[in-house]
Amino acid sequence: MAAPHPPSDPPERPAPDGLFLKGTPRAPLATFHPSAWLHPRPRAGSNPPAHRRELPRQPPFTLEPLTMHRIALTLGLLACCSLVHPPLAAAQEPGKPVTLREQTQRSVDRALRWLRSEQGQDGAWSGHPGITSLVALAYLRSPRQYSEGDGPFVDRAVAYLISKAHPNGAIYDRDNPGYNTALAIQLLAESGNPAHRPLIDHASAYLRGIQADDATGYPQSHKYYGGIGYGGDERPDLSNLQIAVEALAAAATDPQDPAWGRAIQFISRCQNRSESNDQPWAANDGGFVYAPGESFAGATRSYGSMTFAGIKSLLFAHVDKSDPRVVAGVDWARSHYSVEENPGLGQQGYYYYVDTFARTLALLGEPTFKSADNTAHQWAEELARRLLALQDEAGWWSNPVGRWWEGNKHLATAHACLALAACYPFLADEAK
Repeated sequence: MAAPHPPSDPPERPAPDGLFLKGTPRAPLATFHPSAWLHPRPRAGSNPPAHRRELPRQPPFTLEPLTMHRIALTLGLLACCSLVHPPLAAAQEPGKPVTLREQTQRSVDRALRWLRSEQGQDGAWSGHPGITSLVALAYLRSPRQYSEGDGPFVDRAVAYLISKAHPNGAIYDRDNPGYNTALAIQLLAESGNPAHRPLIDHASAYLRGIQADDATGYPQSHKYYGGIGYGGDERPDLSNLQIAVEALAAAATDPQDPAWGRAIQFISRCQNRSESNDQPWAANDGGFVYAPGESFAGATRSYGSMTFAGIKSLLFAHVDKSDPRVVAGVDWARSHYSVEENPGLGQQGYYYYVDTFARTLALLGEPTFKSADNTAHQWAEELARRLLALQDEAGWWSNPVGRWWEGNKHLATAHACLALAACYPFLADEAK
């Protein structure tokens, strides 16, 4: 894990939590935009009363007049302060409830402050390009919408990732080039910095180049056709493909690029929907699995994180939300609605699940999500409350079921912050 270190340069405007205050908080939105986010109010100074009232002579060693004089001075000072600082009292508004939206912003601020203290000298978190991309992306998508130039917590992370770029376009350190490259593309594209365009284009070309197709030895009839895996010789899977598809969308890949059609075929072969899945194992509940014929929920059973990954991937691949494959996936999600666990896996991969859950529902753009029993869930409110309850006082999240690295606080905290960032536009600005 990366060694904590103090920031080398203090921010220009420190927030109460030690982070640079950026922009104005985003207003509630009807639809999600993955990436206009409190300037501190300077407190005016005050001067104590300059005059002294001459006191009558008193017997020696009598303290009562001196005490009265001090009381008079104190009252005068308080009166002066009340004239100089009327907005301060108004801003506190005793008794006014703190909205969930405000609580969520404070929660993310606290998490980002903790993450900043954990950043390595090389700019990385956990010495890992993928985790570093996720953490830096959490800064960019936070309610304050940080960007390059706001501090080393973004700038050094970007520099670290650029240093990991390879001549073939991949961005990684020792292994998993597909996974790490896809996450790095998401971060670099989200930054909006035109200087990164050549690197993004080169990296996205690498991703398209490792997609399973005829050129890589996978004919269209092969179950893995159109998939993308960790990179190297590992098999394609929906978890990696959903990250890659989001990266290609972030890189503004041409909608007519054949990579989209190939991806859609692989996604369809991960769905339990026999009408659109030509694999013999496919059932008909509409949910998704990890890879064609493979599920971490056992046999070929659908489960939560992969179902939301499948829905999101179809949407990013330019499939309309009225498409029967999307509708079937959403219907499965309605029947297994939960912000408490990863349906089908319990607490395994919980933070990956809530990140994917929130991004997908935000992409669908609906503030309410009806479960199969016709209950209208304010999904963003329910998930935000759940995550706020799980956050440690220091600011981090961690999964006691540590499968898939979720015992790593940097990774779990990044997923939680990204989930809250997706929830934030859907949270009411007024207390209920």
